[in-house]
Amino acid sequence: MPDAVSDIYALLAERVRFEQELGQSVYRVDDPLPEHMLRAQPIAAPRTDTAIRPSPVVAAPVSAPAPREAVSSARHLPPVADAEAQLSQLHKSLRTCQACSRHQTRQTVVVGEGASHAALMFVGDAPAPEDDLTGIPFAGSEGSLLNRIIQAMNLQRSQVFLTQLTKCHMPESRFPSRAEMDACGPFLLQQIASVNPRVVVALGQVVARWLLNTDAPITALRGKFHPWNGRLVMPVYSLAYLLQKPDAKKTMWDDMQLVMRELAQPAATETK
Repeated sequence: MPDAVSDIYALLAERVRFEQELGQSVYRVDDPLPEHMLRAQPIAAPRTDTAIRPSPVVAAPVSAPAPREAVSSARHLPPVADAEAQLSQLHKSLRTCQACSRHQTRQTVVVGEGASHAALMFVGDAPAPEDDLTGIPFAGSEGSLLNRIIQAMNLQRSQVFLTQLTKCHMPESRFPSRAEMDACGPFLLQQIASVNPRVVVALGQVVARWLLNTDAPITALRGKFHPWNGRLVMPVYSLAYLLQKPDAKKTMWDDMQLVMRELAQPAATETK
């Protein structure tokens, strides 16, 4: 099957090029090829066809989210019993959300997608224009970069959970305000409680600061795990920053290698 072989070599060449960008230069010849590459099927690229574009949402608001002073206590929500059902109900409610002014300019609510019991969750700060058009998180150039990072970790996009702190895009693509984060943040906390990931990767300073309730810069937060509600948060540089500063990919990859090592460890046994 020469075509299949060519596809595998093309995938290998692309992966090697990207991993060299990340600073990896040593490869063992006996390392097994990841199963998804043996099938000549790379991580599914974000869908960008506008045929699946959801209709703009105009509906009654959902119940008011927790006020700002209640957000800190909401961070300690325990894992839920039926993750898939809880996520489905939450995502259905989010599609009619009018909790903040962002709903006035969105095309759709970008709720998130992925495995309902993922060990790894990636959280960005807000949907990009492509996300707003498709309703799919990380559907643009930032998503393409994230796909390659996930693939370099020997994972597939469908094996992790992808979402954002705020669920609606703003036309000027500005960072969300504190009020917007506090209005939308409880929904993220419910997603984390439902999926119950072992590691949450906070993509950028905005997300890391909100989750960890700190004003520290990303340079002080990255490079180490932060215990959080029985889980671990790993702050890393935002995808937008990595696209602007390609040299920072090596630093980000150092952080992701810590995540890979943590996920490879047996899960800690809970003690009563």
